Amino acid sequence: MNDASLRTSREIAADFVAKLYLEGLTVTELERLDSWLAEGGSNPEEYRLALETWELVGQCSPKDELPVSRGVSVPTKPGSKGLLRGMSWAAAILMVIVFGGMLWPEQKVNVPSSVTYTTLTGERSTYDLPDGSKVQLNTNSRIRVTFDASRRRVDLLYGQAFFDVVADATSPFQVGLGSKRITVLGTKFDVYRRPFSVTVGVVDGEIALHSVSVATFSDGELHTARAGEILNEENLRIKAGLLVELNDGGGMQATSLGEGGTYPLWREGLVKFRNTELSEMVRELNRYSRKKILIEDSRIMSLRISAVFPVDDIHSIIESLEKMFGITVVEHPDRISLLKK
Repeated sequence: MNDASLRTSREIAADFVAKLYLEGLTVTELERLDSWLAEGGSNPEEYRLALETWELVGQCSPKDELPVSRGVSVPTKPGSKGLLRGMSWAAAILMVIVFGGMLWPEQKVNVPSSVTYTTLTGERSTYDLPDGSKVQLNTNSRIRVTFDASRRRVDLLYGQAFFDVVADATSPFQVGLGSKRITVLGTKFDVYRRPFSVTVGVVDGEIALHSVSVATFSDGELHTARAGEILNEENLRIKAGLLVELNDGGGMQATSLGEGGTYPLWREGLVKFRNTELSEMVRELNRYSRKKILIEDSRIMSLRISAVFPVDDIHSIIESLEKMFGITVVEHPDRISLLKK
């Protein structure tokens, strides 16, 4: 997406969002997105608008019908004669943004009765939910909140969130994670959703991690996870002090959160590394930095680091690495390069 000068911010934002949800963004594409957002102007607002619009457009699959207004739908099936026939999902986003409020001025676009919250790279925000629960979003994250008389639900669309849930035995609190779902009554837990894996850490109380096909379950239907286990069960009970990682391939592993300190540290603006390779450390730091760090010398990729750093001061972290390992740091307008001296 280097043709930014030839295309509008709205078009570029629509392309990024469609790719994000339909295929996922590669590391390179995420870096391009961050650089584009860092340019400022109307870029951040157009990106937020495209994300909001996806909540409408993305309610259906490409083979379904695209809802545009109450009582009106536009077919998107191949060969249909609808207005959006042959359009990509990015073009559909643009169509709804541009014309959603013009074609039916008396009936605005029928957005579902939910609220979405988004953080961009480097941002962290806390939100109060209608029931008194709280959710804190880490950098580059997005949730959709749906509360009504019969349900309390938050969908973590991507990124990382910490939940402090108020107990209500009559209305379980649920977190949607694609094909998986978390159900709780009252507890504190952290969820990190990446393109191909999900990590869940329980700080207080316990949660049920289960398939979306399971509406209700008894205690006997939940396997209680234990530290050190390789898990194959479909439905799990995860108690305080445990961290469970799920991969798209179906594998799950439970480990202990460990003792001492505050979990998760990102809530305190910190990031911790324990015998971590430099390449993995840089990948984590780039979640928080709009100016991306690149290792441009393979000889230093396997250096190992054990330290705790403030994520809001990337330059101090880089200076520390320079002193610890004697590496060369070169700052460019669009990136920070790490090289061996």
